Amino acid sequence: MNHLLGLLGKSMFVHYCRTVLIRLGFISKPTYLARVVSDHPSPEDMVPGWIYVVGGSNYQKWAYLHCPTESGEIMQLSLQSKQHPYWRINIDWLCRPTVTPSIRQLTYPYAHYWIREGIVVWCKDSGNPSHLIQNSYTLKHKHYATNK
Repeated sequence: MNHLLGLLGKSMFVHYCRTVLIRLGFISKPTYLARVVSDHPSPEDMVPGWIYVVGGSNYQKWAYLHCPTESGEIMQLSLQSKQHPYWRINIDWLCRPTVTPSIRQLTYPYAHYWIREGIVVWCKDSGNPSHLIQNSYTLKHKHYATNK
């Protein structure tokens, strides 16, 4: 096994394992994969389908991703518990991110979704701005994403 890792490299090995597990039907193809980066990514360098976690091995500061809607807007999530709202990201060995809590856009396209093991799980109220107008308490007390 170590010999195989040496030949392929860790990222190639993970990619190979993920591909085999998808083809065998053990896991679903993820919408997102995640990578840890040392600095904020420039919009030109961001690839749709990737979440860029700014931080290091022992800390996480920010996460950047393209919105999964047609807008493809770049979303910025704070991962710092001292800021509100903030999110947590867990990245498994297959580079699949799980983001908690859900991500909600307060502007068009009003997307509201979870990311679990790299897969987008849409909330029933996604795309519906009426709930934001009717319940201002939600705006003040729920976690939401900032648009960059």
